[in-house]
Amino acid sequence: MTPLLGIDFGTSTARAAVAADRELKMVTHAGGGLSIPAVVAFPPAASGGGPPLVGNAAAAVSARHPERTVVAIKRLLGRRLDSPEVKHHRQTVPYDLVAARSGDVRVRVGRRHHAPQDVAGYVIGALRSAAERQFGGPITEAVVAVPALFNDLERQAIRDAARIAGLNVMGLVTESAAAVLGSGVFPTRKGQERKTLVYHLGGGSCEVAAVVVGPAGIEVAGNGGDGFLGGEDFDHRLVGLIVEEFLRNGGPDPRHDRGFLARLKGAVEDAKIQLSTAEAVDVHVPALAGLRPGLFRLDRERLETLVQDLLDRTVWACEAALREAKWSVADIEAVLLVGGQTRMPRIRAQLTEVCGRPPFDVPAGEAVVALGAAQQAAALAGGGRRLRSKGRSLVTEKMGLSLGIETAGGVFTRLIPHGTPLPAAWTQTVATSVDGQTQIVIHLLQGEREMAADNESVAHVQIGPLPGRPRGEIQLEVEIGTNGGGLPTATARWPDGAELKQVRVRPSAGLAENEIAALAAARNGGAPLAGVVGADGADEGSAALGDAGGGDATGVEVFDPTLAGG
Repeated sequence: MTPLLGIDFGTSTARAAVAADRELKMVTHAGGGLSIPAVVAFPPAASGGGPPLVGNAAAAVSARHPERTVVAIKRLLGRRLDSPEVKHHRQTVPYDLVAARSGDVRVRVGRRHHAPQDVAGYVIGALRSAAERQFGGPITEAVVAVPALFNDLERQAIRDAARIAGLNVMGLVTESAAAVLGSGVFPTRKGQERKTLVYHLGGGSCEVAAVVVGPAGIEVAGNGGDGFLGGEDFDHRLVGLIVEEFLRNGGPDPRHDRGFLARLKGAVEDAKIQLSTAEAVDVHVPALAGLRPGLFRLDRERLETLVQDLLDRTVWACEAALREAKWSVADIEAVLLVGGQTRMPRIRAQLTEVCGRPPFDVPAGEAVVALGAAQQAAALAGGGRRLRSKGRSLVTEKMGLSLGIETAGGVFTRLIPHGTPLPAAWTQTVATSVDGQTQIVIHLLQGEREMAADNESVAHVQIGPLPGRPRGEIQLEVEIGTNGGGLPTATARWPDGAELKQVRVRPSAGLAENEIAALAAARNGGAPLAGVVGADGADEGSAALGDAGGGDATGVEVFDPTLAGG
């Protein structure tokens, strides 16, 4: 069996497992570790320059060069600079963010602007290289685990990052589903099913899934979560606490000292981890503006009080998953904890209160997502240990976010609602709405808000050119489909069943195909820096993104079923 890679690309750390010879094995790194920091550092020319540092090497220089060290890149995948999430994110990281000409976010390091996919590609490439060294040969196929609440642009972005790293993505699997596959709770005995609540709290996101585990596969019955809630947010609360203490005591203002904040964040993260077993610890506060390093006493109770509102948001995610699954608390037969932040004792205690039973401990719990992704890869390739038919997924997923269109008055009309089993499709007959219309555009969005402007623009489906005929004379059967693996698909057929070839799904954000190819070629060719050189804040390489970005074509009508008789 050709080795297959399962990737758990997290906000703080990344890890991988390999399915080979009908076995699953974790990829190990220097020192025997199973994970690497999801960090990329770009050395300055003054210190010799050179290729980017990835993982532990990058984390080691973050305090010296915080503005050149990129952390938490997962939170920027598939996003635009003006999104509320990015506006929040840029307040918590030491590096600069700018907009490409398309409006997509870019990371600015010196004069170079890097797409998030490019940065993520370095981390994924490091995982791939470690796997190839360990298993002694090339690895080109992978399954990547993603949060259930990733929208289609974010899913496409992680696929593009893997392509830049030289991998073909066989498919995506949600992190909660992968955790079940890799934890040992799957499969059940023949004829049995187990209702399992998966609580996943990692570095950047919270995801809760109600999962029915069976003997031949698993089915996601409900999802809940928060895409911007994780260990990073706990760390920032602690940083804020100590900064407030500085200001209260009349000390210098450290809020604009990037090096100090980077060192302090590392210190509070270490302290947070220690508080999982200790009642109190001393946070080693780095030196600032001539002041000597100091100690800040922090106890577990104060930490829990500081982040209680964040913990409450994870409880709401549990309740949302149960509501969607139509489960009561009494229906839960097992609770599975995943992610480094779940080591916090208060989380375990609170979850026991909510679910009426304690979570069970999984050996090597932080490895289960990568192992599950590798097992899914083996199943898709027909080499799964528990799979009888070739090419069949072990997981039945659900739509994490509703897919819909903008209709009259700017209303968001759902085509494929949240919670619909995947794969899913929407089919409807559409017609031209004005005389001489030569193109139909369908604007696709994702989200749960009632107004289109409050949801995320995903893509525009462009149908045409069409022959110019009187209004309503051109009628087409249009199908919009999704399997949760990236951008939606679209087809259009004439009334006689013949397929119309002129149908294009134009993403609202993301890299153009030629940019992905160029970045992949540069990476494989060993180019040290694949970012685009910018001038005066403009991303010179982003012109091609005009082909990928959104926006209605001039002189065409946007499809609206309330106007077109749909």
